[in-house]
Amino acid sequence: MSNGDRALACRIKNFLSVPCFVYNENMKNKKCLIPLVLSAIVCLSGLRPAVLCSAAGTKDVSAVITKIKGTASFQPSLPATGGKSRSPAAGKWFTARQGMGLKQNDRIKTEINSNVTVVIEGGALFRIEENTTVQLLNLVSETEKKKKIIKSQIGIPQKGKVLSYIRKFVGTQNNHFSIKTPVCTASVRGTGLAVDVEDEETTHIAVFEGRVVVKDFVEDSLLPQDNEEFLLLFLHEISMKPNQMTTVTKKGIKKPFKLTGKMIDSQQEIADLKKHSIEIEEAWKSTARSERNHNQKKVREAAINEKR
Repeated sequence: MSNGDRALACRIKNFLSVPCFVYNENMKNKKCLIPLVLSAIVCLSGLRPAVLCSAAGTKDVSAVITKIKGTASFQPSLPATGGKSRSPAAGKWFTARQGMGLKQNDRIKTEINSNVTVVIEGGALFRIEENTTVQLLNLVSETEKKKKIIKSQIGIPQKGKVLSYIRKFVGTQNNHFSIKTPVCTASVRGTGLAVDVEDEETTHIAVFEGRVVVKDFVEDSLLPQDNEEFLLLFLHEISMKPNQMTTVTKKGIKKPFKLTGKMIDSQQEIADLKKHSIEIEEAWKSTARSERNHNQKKVREAAINEKR
């Protein structure tokens, strides 16, 4: 694929990143336009659909479950085995195991009084709180301006909560980590934060260390805007500092305010994640990445092949 095709693929991918709920609820007469436009672009450019999301110089990175409390399960994202036939494990849920490797598009689900801690290669760490489903949307390493960057993104599609602590492990690449909810994306830089999805229309974000940039989907969605209300109360992109929180709705992002309520209680949990991050970095110094990946793969395969 030529450089021009890759650039076009990236533009198409960004265009399609607008959440589906925007088109379904607010642009009913236009919700079928995207597939038609995409098909036209594909035909004119000569691109095959299978390569639309590919990019030059990208490599998969590893993620691993390092702690499990209570009950959790995972749904592996598995490719087709050929033709229309798919792996028997596709679409099924399996019991999650500590030490298990995770791949892009895997889903993890926790039950009541349960949580799961995941570490992504390079130092991005997050904990999935009880009754929460998370999807690993992006797990890749890319080269930008001769620098290697680990780009990872997780999604919280419905009610649930995630805590994260991001730091760069010694000798590893820079991290670009983000959390996507139905109404916004929080992009993290060396930060401890909590993201609480109340429902499909409301997300609460709290920052405990470092900096977080929050961007909503209102401008991208072409939704009608109440200019007076937005000028007074809402923004489309904000940078948040430590000990601040905000609420994001389909209307936009509320101006940051001091931590309140249950978010204050999350400070100790963030401190625990920070400690765990340091412990994992020290443990990984004594093992080669290839050895860790091999062990994580074995645990994953055992979990999928376990009789239920």
